[in-house]
Amino acid sequence: MKRATTSRANRLGSALVMTAAFLCAACDEGAGASASATASVSAAAAPTVDVSKAKKKKVTDAELTAAKKEVKPFQPFGAALGGLVGKLGAPHAIEGKDHVWAAVHGDKCSTLKVEKNGDQVGATSLVWVDKMMKKQHADCAKYVP
Repeated sequence: MKRATTSRANRLGSALVMTAAFLCAACDEGAGASASATASVSAAAAPTVDVSKAKKKKVTDAELTAAKKEVKPFQPFGAALGGLVGKLGAPHAIEGKDHVWAAVHGDKCSTLKVEKNGDQVGATSLVWVDKMMKKQHADCAKYVP
C-alpha cells in the first residue's frame, strides 16, 4: 500500500509541475499571469478588422516569421487578424478559411497561412519553398503582390 501511495503522489507532483510549466509558458516573460489574463480579455474584445480597407504590401521573410510567432491557435481571430494586418498589410489572398501572405527572397518563397475557425484562429503554417521545386514555388509566388 505504501508503494502505491508514493507512486500516486509522484504522479500528482509531476502533473502539478507540468501544469505550472504550461501556465508559465503562456505568460509573457516578466509580465506575470495577471498581465497575460488582462491582455487576453482585451484581445477578445478587439473588433474584427475590415481587410477590404487595408492595402496589400510587400513583406519580407523575416516579417512573416515574426508574425507567425505572434499568432496562436484558439486566439480570438479578430485580434489576431488586426495584429497581422497592422504588421503585414491586407492578406495577399483569402482562400476559404485561410488568410495568406507571401514573400519571395532569393531562390526561396515563403507563405504564411492563418486559418479562421469560427471566431478563433485555427491552424497556422509558415512554409518555405525552394525555386528547384518549380510548381510549389510558382504556387507560392502567385500570392506576392
